[in-house]
Amino acid sequence: RSMRRIRTRRSQCSRRARLSAEALPLVEALQEGGMRADEIWLPHAGSVAVLETLREHCNDITVGVGGIRTAHEVKQARSLGAHYISSPGLNPTVVQACAKFRLPCLPGIATTSELLLARELGLKLLVLYPAVLSNMRTLAGHWQHLDPDCRFVAQGGLSQADAALWLELPNVSGVYAEWLADDEDLLRRQWRIITERARRATLMPGVRKPGNNVTPLPPSGTEAA
Repeated sequence: RSMRRIRTRRSQCSRRARLSAEALPLVEALQEGGMRADEIWLPHAGSVAVLETLREHCNDITVGVGGIRTAHEVKQARSLGAHYISSPGLNPTVVQACAKFRLPCLPGIATTSELLLARELGLKLLVLYPAVLSNMRTLAGHWQHLDPDCRFVAQGGLSQADAALWLELPNVSGVYAEWLADDEDLLRRQWRIITERARRATLMPGVRKPGNNVTPLPPSGTEAA
């Protein structure tokens, strides 16, 4: 059920918040702009407190846990109530742990070999990371013929203009929107500005295609995606 929600949400948001104090107003600002999910990176200091805050106050959003690298972290994410996890790479041990706990898994890939391994592991929704690399859109187009059933979410260094181009690809179901909020916005508590950016993101032409998602990520100054 969670994976179906992830794949079909028209707007999806992700933010690696550092402090639980900023998590709630940030999520509320993004929700007001049309976002319906949030992703917290587990390696961040304070991420456990953030997840607990979201679980307590935001029951109507899909909460994912990103940055997962080990089976132990999968177990930890599940105990914190994650609806899904994402990982910067394709680790079969992480995928198997997710299967054990019936937790949807979105690993990152960047090569054809990783795509073939993901197919062997039964995965049909993958993260293209880092999407900012010059050859990644070309690869995604090639992979449409190699595995037409697989769908991708683009992540890593994308601007809104980049996102619009990615969403034109038929096998790309979403993007992580890293332009919605930066550290300065959070410091100044620019919630209205963030809401307006989120609203504009949900109105991008590609987002209006059924099944496409926008996934707003954090600023480059927080941690590499």
